[in-house]
Amino acid sequence: MKNLLLILLLVLLLDACSTQKKMLNKAFYYGVIGQKEYVVYSRVGYPATIHETEDGGKVLVYKVPESVMTGYSKNIKPGITPFINSKGKREYDIDMVQISDAMSNAQDYSKYSLNTTALKIYINKNGICSRLEQNLPKLQQEYFYDRLKKYIPEE
Repeated sequence: MKNLLLILLLVLLLDACSTQKKMLNKAFYYGVIGQKEYVVYSRVGYPATIHETEDGGKVLVYKVPESVMTGYSKNIKPGITPFINSKGKREYDIDMVQISDAMSNAQDYSKYSLNTTALKIYINKNGICSRLEQNLPKLQQEYFYDRLKKYIPEE
């Protein structure tokens, strides 16, 4: 029974993720695709860079820097230790010195890298948006969805 509930929960989570992506794509489709370049600027903003294409079109590139933790200190001892007391109940032994050591180790030894994700909007030689590509993080996807959802027609 537990396995069935777990499988159902996973299916619902996967469906929610795909629904979010579908809604974002719908917002981009109605808000950007087929629009003139100046309309794209007004709806999405001015890009970080603009590249000219060989056929006379443009690629508008919206860059989003994102800091990602790629490594951490493995020298951290746990500051909270669970144990079973004499009555058979779980209790926790908290060592504040180890917690503060862990926090300073994390700051000193954690490694971060800067990833750059992008939204690329392709404008054809006639000045019309023909397609887009994106690998934006979830927070940026939600930002663009909020900006463009008003252009989705009501069904």
